[in-house]
Amino acid sequence: NNFRGPIPRSISKLVNLETLELSHWNTQGPVDLSIFSHLKSLKEIGLSYLNTTTTIDLNAILSYFKSLQTLALSGNRVLTTSNNSSVSDLPWQSLASLFLSGCGITEIPELVRILEQLQTLDVSNNKINGQVARWLWTLPNLGSVDLSNNSFVSFEKLTEHGLSFVLWHLVASKNNFTGLIPSFICELRSLSILDLSNNNFSGSIPPCMGNLKTSLSVLNLRQNRLGGGLPENVFESLRSFDVGHNQLVGKLPRSLIHFSTLEVLNVESN
Repeated sequence: NNFRGPIPRSISKLVNLETLELSHWNTQGPVDLSIFSHLKSLKEIGLSYLNTTTTIDLNAILSYFKSLQTLALSGNRVLTTSNNSSVSDLPWQSLASLFLSGCGITEIPELVRILEQLQTLDVSNNKINGQVARWLWTLPNLGSVDLSNNSFVSFEKLTEHGLSFVLWHLVASKNNFTGLIPSFICELRSLSILDLSNNNFSGSIPPCMGNLKTSLSVLNLRQNRLGGGLPENVFESLRSFDVGHNQLVGKLPRSLIHFSTLEVLNVESN
């Protein structure tokens, strides 16, 4: 759309509104977020790419809502630092989807760890570095995570105990991961899409990925430093398998001819 200028304050009178999508509204200046504080019935709100000079305080905007399920703030400047009040006292723990792509954040917000209903988390295209916290994988309903295009270097070590078994979509491409592909990934038995491309993973493709052979449909390990040969046992349900630009050796597994679901196979530059 071509909406420009301030978001009209009259929106605050729509007290029975459940869904509000204002993404890509060209505000061209500050936004008074308090206009949303009266919309207590909201379940979904989209405020991505507002072209605003306002920094959005994540905790503050969430405090307006009691039953919010989806919050999209991608493409805005977002403040994620917790204030003195405990995040566990805030009323929005029904949140199921949180989109914070390209918000300039430097950490996964602390409040995420208490969102037991969270199903989708997008923190791609930010400035987050260090380790991916182990608690992320214990959120019981988390199904989709996008960590791509940050500066993560490793996954914090964890045990299999408490792992989410509903995670089906994990994208961690374009980071600074090094070392072996972590073995806990092999225990994510619902995983359908796994993208670890454009990192610095080394070692071989873990044989334990055979644990995922009935669920995994897309596996992208492109542009790493992986060596060894291709495993025999990960192709059963794959539609796309990309290991281009690694250091793999040997022959293609003969078993490939039996996997009729495979649509894309890329082994270039090995």
